[in-house]
Amino acid sequence: MSAPKKIKIILNKSEVFIAESIKFQTTFLVREENSLKDELERINKNFLAFLEENKFDYEGPKPGTMNNNGFEYTYPSYIINLSYADYLKLEKYRDANSELAGHAMSSTFSKDSQKKLLEIVTEEAKKQAQELAETDKLTLQKDYEIKELELPLNSKKWTIYPPQSARYNHFRQSLEGNYEFIFTAE
Repeated sequence: MSAPKKIKIILNKSEVFIAESIKFQTTFLVREENSLKDELERINKNFLAFLEENKFDYEGPKPGTMNNNGFEYTYPSYIINLSYADYLKLEKYRDANSELAGHAMSSTFSKDSQKKLLEIVTEEAKKQAQELAETDKLTLQKDYEIKELELPLNSKKWTIYPPQSARYNHFRQSLEGNYEFIFTAE
């Protein structure tokens, strides 16, 4: 009988889940350069009233810049912490105020979503380890070790945002996991 063989599997997996909360960064879209100052003041005043009325947790304003059809302008940008219920209120506001745009900057996921991702990754790792064990005519043991890995900064993927005015569910976000599995085969 040969000595047990260690099989190392490293997996990076990304799955889409519904986030529990998001940080949403706003953009103000102004279409006409000649009315820029007045438009930005009106948009900002109305939006601040909306934020305060709904008691949203937000930061800002901080200056943002936009280039719209050849003219560049600075506008007040906000970062809003949103639950899904808050997000629905914001989307309703956006329906009535097309000059408000933005994107999700970061997401927080439930323990259930994190557990589901780990289950998906574990099944994939077991399958790969089983195939490797069979190639060497070995039997994969049931016990294994698992460790979550942090990838170096330079290996992280770029985040690509949709256009600021895009209409889609910003709570549908990608949850990523990086894991190392050590299996034993005999």
